[in-house]
Amino acid sequence: RDALGESGAQLTSAFFVVTNLMLMGAYVAAGGDALGSADGYVGHRIAFFLAATLLAGAPSVLADAANSGLVVAMVGALGALLVLAAPSVDLSLLAQPGTASEPGSALMTAAPILLGALVFQNVVPIIAKRFKGDTEKIRESVVLGSAAPAVAYIAFCASVLGRPGEAAAPGELLDAARGLPDELRGPACAALAVFSVTAVATSFTGAAVGQLEEIRGLVGGDDDDDSSNEAIVAAACFLPPLALALSGPNVFLPLLSLTGGYANTYLFGLLPCLLAWKHREAAEAGDEILPGGRYSLSALGSGAATMVVSAGLGDAAHAISTAVPHV
Repeated sequence: RDALGESGAQLTSAFFVVTNLMLMGAYVAAGGDALGSADGYVGHRIAFFLAATLLAGAPSVLADAANSGLVVAMVGALGALLVLAAPSVDLSLLAQPGTASEPGSALMTAAPILLGALVFQNVVPIIAKRFKGDTEKIRESVVLGSAAPAVAYIAFCASVLGRPGEAAAPGELLDAARGLPDELRGPACAALAVFSVTAVATSFTGAAVGQLEEIRGLVGGDDDDDSSNEAIVAAACFLPPLALALSGPNVFLPLLSLTGGYANTYLFGLLPCLLAWKHREAAEAGDEILPGGRYSLSALGSGAATMVVSAGLGDAAHAISTAVPHV
């Protein structure tokens, strides 16, 4: 607000709300699909939504204990999956070049999803509030809380990509059990289901906590407000993601793509550059936290803007080709 004014602050808050909304919708879709087949996706997604919402809305002591249990289950399931997959992994496959005919185009297509899936900064305000601004605790929480999932992510991807098997069709997810012997596919799929459900459940909880904070700020409530505003806040937080998740069977990747291509690119690409630019304008000469000056900020901001434009052009082209098949 100090740097960008009231309008800039409201726009940023709106982007946070949209980001959390789309992420929560994607998590409900992924969690429900992990519970059962795509044929009955509505019932599975509603069941996952109800359980995850109860967890997110539980008292903090109970929610923290439940989340700790989910993390233990998630780590155990991932460990079991890696052990089952290890004998089938061929490390030489990881060094082979990709099969995409245009790697640059493939990377640009995947970039919004990567930004949607790997960005974690939307929970930083909650961490800062929980630790009451304690810099050391915030830094430790962010570093360790980011490093552990990063290691798990790399190990999981290596275990899948290091096994021979069929490539995924465009727009579809890769079969994480590919290349495994038939006798191991059952246990591997069970471990994968547990890992998927617990991972998206904890992610849903984190996004929901952030969303509740943002909506309370918009309606003027606070954590201790037990008035009728809380019912409005809860409805505004949880019902729109459910509607998104139930809007179609294949919404997970599109929601991640929209989140990364637009909302996250603004929040964590353009916005930091704008804030740093304003800070440097107000700072005294020689008072510079990071090197590079306006040239580096311009480069970073231009890169983020390029991603927004690229995502917009790609979505526009897809919409036109869908509406007019012969175009």
